[in-house]
Amino acid sequence: MALDGAERKLSYEIAAAPLPVRGYCSTLHVQPVADTGGDFLSWHAARSGRGHHRPGSHRGPLEAAYAPAIAGLHTIIA
Repeated sequence: MALDGAERKLSYEIAAAPLPVRGYCSTLHVQPVADTGGDFLSWHAARSGRGHHRPGSHRGPLEAAYAPAIAGLHTIIA
């Protein structure tokens, strides 16, 4: 959906996937940490629309899908 290199933000939408989500939009934002010189990654997600899933039921599958990617990103930028 959007990529802002200067702000170090990436926003995207999952249009179709084998995950139990509908209307899923997410933003990743990498921010500097002044006192350590490192970076902080925040990941904000929202789900719109109605589905047949319970509220919060998408959290576990999404965390399982993204945890290895975030760990890999850490090794690349560390």
